[in-house]
Amino acid sequence: MTERKPPTLTIELASVPDRDDLVAEIWHGTAQLAEVRQEEQALRVQLYPSENGRPFDLPLEDLVAALVTAKARLSALGSDAEGTDSQGALVR
Repeated sequence: MTERKPPTLTIELASVPDRDDLVAEIWHGTAQLAEVRQEEQALRVQLYPSENGRPFDLPLEDLVAALVTAKARLSALGSDAEGTDSQGALVR
């Protein structure tokens, strides 16, 4: 029997209507798991419920890596987000 590999976490920088700056969305397959955003001098994380009502279940290391990568990508934007590539980055 072949073990099914879980969906990977991806990070996509996005401009969303309810935020002034770009955010880093963390996706688990096709479901959005979280949004990381800069507010004043601190980063904030907004967690989303799964679409099917069951909790997300993923390796701790994958989530930590995704959060660290989201932080780095947002920090790299600085105060000028113009021309930023918003392609998702694979996190593994």
